[in-house]
This record gives sequence, C-alpha cells and structure tokens, in this order.
Amino acid sequence: MRGMLQEGAEWLERILTLPDAAAYPRELAKALEAGGGVAYWRAEMPTAMKYYEACLELCRSIGDRAAIANALYNVGFPTLINRSDVHRSRAAFEECLPIARDLGDKDLIARVLWGLGNAHYYASENEAARDVLLEDVAIFRTMDDPFGLSWALHTLGLAYHRLGATRSHAVPLWREALAHFAAVGDVSGITILLGDFGLDAVSDGDMLRAVRLKVASER
Repeated sequence: MRGMLQEGAEWLERILTLPDAAAYPRELAKALEAGGGVAYWRAEMPTAMKYYEACLELCRSIGDRAAIANALYNVGFPTLINRSDVHRSRAAFEECLPIARDLGDKDLIARVLWGLGNAHYYASENEAARDVLLEDVAIFRTMDDPFGLSWALHTLGLAYHRLGATRSHAVPLWREALAHFAAVGDVSGITILLGDFGLDAVSDGDMLRAVRLKVASER
C-alpha cells in the first residue's frame, strides 16, 4: 500500500537466505508467500511465481490443507495478471475453492472467488465473471475487509462495463471502491480506479475527460 517494495524485497531476501531457514518450514512458507507478494506488486511476475510455487510445494509437503489452499490462491495470480496462462490460473483457483468451502474459511472463499472472477473476465467470459463476482461482493459485504471488497467492486464493474452497463451498474461500484481506497490512502487502488472512470468517459464519448483520467492514472 505504501510503495516501500524495494526495501521489503531486500529484507525478504535476507530472511530467505538464512542458513537454517529450512528447519522452520511453516515460517519459511510464510516468508516465501511474502516474497511472492512483494515481487507481484513490483510487477515481477516470473519471480512472484517462483516464490509462490516454492511455497505451494512446501505447504503440500507439510500437509496443511488451509496453507495449501492459500498457496493455490497465490499461485493463480502471476499468470493471470500478465495473461500468460489464464487457464492455469483458473485451475489453481478451482482446486482452491472447494478446499476453502470445506474448511468454512469465508475470507479465503471471498478472495478466491475474486481470483476466479478475474480469470473469467480475462477469458472474456463476462456473464460468468459477473455471476461469480456478485457472489463475491455479497460475501465481502458481510466482512470487515474494505480492501477485498474494493477490489471485488472494481472487477465486477469491469464485467458490467463489458456487458454494456457502464453508467447504470459499473460507475456506482467504482465510486464505492474509490471511497474505500481513498480513505486509507491505497495508491495502487486509487490509480486503477482512475483508469476505470476513464472507461466510463470513453463510453460517454468524452475523450478529453478520458485522456485526463488516463494521464492522472499514469502519473
């Protein structure tokens, strides 16, 4: 959220190269997940996938189903965001979801539904994306997780935009998401939502406003 990713990566590298790290597999798995997360937010998707896959392998060896499900959730994202292998991402989410439901882990269910909604969206399966994300938003509204809710609102809005309901459905969702992101100073969320409103401007034929929003997002 604060953008201190370079320093975070340096700390994690020091942690992951500690000589006795392998003696603490559960802690090592968490450090690998953190390393993947920092790499992900630096847009270093191959590095993120390397960390996430190592974390998943370690969690499978430990045999902790909750940790395996969380690791599968993470593995789904690098190839989704750069769209290099959306089907691989969906497979990870689809393996994760029944485990999360079986465990009754509402937080993980909500997060993996968001991932699955993104997978449908990037595959241009817009009705499926909308339906998954409607369930997702409904779950997030019962939780105290404005971060997760905001991202779900963002992606549900994108699905509605693709379905031709930008002004009626997408824009109210994006306004709600932006309010959450602005309240906590989440720069990445604010930036992306500015781009979303640019899509609305394009749909409205207001190209000057669209360019201004795109420039603001890039800056």
